[in-house]
Amino acid sequence: MTKGPGDTPAKNQIKRNTQITKYTSLFTAVRSHQTGIEHAAEALRPGHRSQLLTPDDPLQMADNTSVQGSINFHVPLVFDDGLKWLVRIRQDHHSDSILAIQKQVMQSEVVTLNWLKEQNIASPQAWLPSISHSDTITPEEASSAGTSLIYFFYEFLQGKCLSTFDMGVKYWREPSEEVIRLIQDHGKHQIVLSGHSFRANEIGCLVSTDNEKETPEVGPLISLNGVHHLDPPYFPGPFASNQDRFLSQIDIALSHIRDGLSEQTEILDAYLWHLLLRELVETCPELAEPVEEVYIRHADAKGDQFMGDEEGNMMATIDWEGAFLTTKAEAFSAPEFISKTGVPYIDQTTFTPCEQILIDYYEESNRPDLAEFVRKDKKYTHLGGIGSFTTKFIYKCSSWALLDAFEDSRPDTLRPPRDLGPDWRLYLIDRYDSDQGFDTIFKRAGYDLEKERAAAGNGLEDREAERQLWWSRSFVQRQTEKEARILEQTKVKEREKERRVAGQWASAERRKPRVQDKMVRYQGKI
Repeated sequence: MTKGPGDTPAKNQIKRNTQITKYTSLFTAVRSHQTGIEHAAEALRPGHRSQLLTPDDPLQMADNTSVQGSINFHVPLVFDDGLKWLVRIRQDHHSDSILAIQKQVMQSEVVTLNWLKEQNIASPQAWLPSISHSDTITPEEASSAGTSLIYFFYEFLQGKCLSTFDMGVKYWREPSEEVIRLIQDHGKHQIVLSGHSFRANEIGCLVSTDNEKETPEVGPLISLNGVHHLDPPYFPGPFASNQDRFLSQIDIALSHIRDGLSEQTEILDAYLWHLLLRELVETCPELAEPVEEVYIRHADAKGDQFMGDEEGNMMATIDWEGAFLTTKAEAFSAPEFISKTGVPYIDQTTFTPCEQILIDYYEESNRPDLAEFVRKDKKYTHLGGIGSFTTKFIYKCSSWALLDAFEDSRPDTLRPPRDLGPDWRLYLIDRYDSDQGFDTIFKRAGYDLEKERAAAGNGLEDREAERQLWWSRSFVQRQTEKEARILEQTKVKEREKERRVAGQWASAERRKPRVQDKMVRYQGKI
């Protein structure tokens, strides 16, 4: 169990109890259907017997971080000839409650893994349970048992998980040699992927054809952020352009927020954020371009998707759940574990330290095209978060960062206050006043528009002058000013560090005579 800096023994015990409760239901389901899972595996390898190596109790499941993910749990399965597979089981406590959605997500992951394997890209081969054994637990049984058991089999890969999670937030700002090597290995993997476009002109996820021996097709676009319909067909797509795709996802997200189906706590800000996203998508020529070729993109590249050897060299990328085919620009834009920094946007340089390492690696590898995607396509970082909105420290949404990402296509009249806050809300409410959802959103959020307008009147002229001054500067001027301020802050911190070191040295020097005097007195006594 991971402990946070603010945890207390009481909080940790509550976390522990919750964790045990979650895994008890999963443990019960796995044990109850062990025979069915083994039979399903044996049907895929006729003539062999298998054994599912289930944990002894729920505590063992909860504590074994080597096979436990946030969404899936892995149980080893061994055949009588020594061949080892893993059973990838969806955790019901971190899944969509609709079983049909869970199955669709897993089926697409299996198709994706096998397509990657066919392209000689390092990944495990995968198998869905055969039709006669696929329903080891029915929806009715799942309902009565309080759990679902959706799973598939895949090859066991030797090695260990290489995760930036273990390196702390410091790696975002001062990448260690270990992190640099991981980023470069990721770049090498991306270069390999860039040589394998999929022959299609649509954006979506891979699905199998009626004849499973044929090349898979592009199907609906799976979302890991809950951006889907509540009735079948659950996922939208495939799409002929990224503009169609993002507008469809944004409209679903807006409806979920409006109808109270979203887990958003900052209801009004989340709604306004998505209205802003919609305008930026509608006015972006790049996103409107018809798709001509597509490449695979990992959907959850947050830093724990690598398998490596004992020396820390990357061997494969795993966890392809929700992976999708998209344009080359999006497929090779910076992934989450490289683009995040853990610092406010006002203190971020143009490129994060990790982004710069990846850019340099691509340039040194004679792939300036991939380097350019990392430089220019930060818009995809923001669009990848459709369906979510947060002001939490690490993943904090920034209006300033979003507008900078769309600087090339942002409507000139779109000039909101730089930062989120009361003025930002009022500006966007006025800009999108024709939206039919505001009455519902105001009511759900407890937002009194007239009261907020009155409160904003104090000092409004000064703030409005600041807003206009901000937007009167060019993008280059704004970036130059920010970079200069960051550089000055860095110099100040370095001077403070030098003073502290000098002070510590001087203090040590002052202590030397006292220590020497004590030694002389001590020797005199001897």
